[in-house]
Amino acid sequence: MLAAALPFDVDVLKVDVPDSATSETPWRLTRVSRHTYFRPLSPQRDNFAQPVRIGYEAYWAPQALEPDSDIYAFAVDRVVAVSPLSLDLTTRADAGEVESLLRGPLEL
Repeated sequence: MLAAALPFDVDVLKVDVPDSATSETPWRLTRVSRHTYFRPLSPQRDNFAQPVRIGYEAYWAPQALEPDSDIYAFAVDRVVAVSPLSLDLTTRADAGEVESLLRGPLEL
């Protein structure tokens, strides 16, 4: 990949490798899930004046994940997930529809 140029609109590749992966582990092209993989843990402390580090744990609901997503590939199927990313975060929603909504009458 270092010798090849990425296609238009692919600025970076996000690669998630399961801890059980070997050189024989297959990889899959995926999209980024709309679900989270980690959730924060409430800090355990007795004195609120002391600094505390917030911990995290892996947490996902397999039945809620998209089968073509990075989390499903990585956490459920235990394959390497490769997600092509674009740094352009502009929505793919119809621009005319968004503009119409923004210029339309305000409904309270």
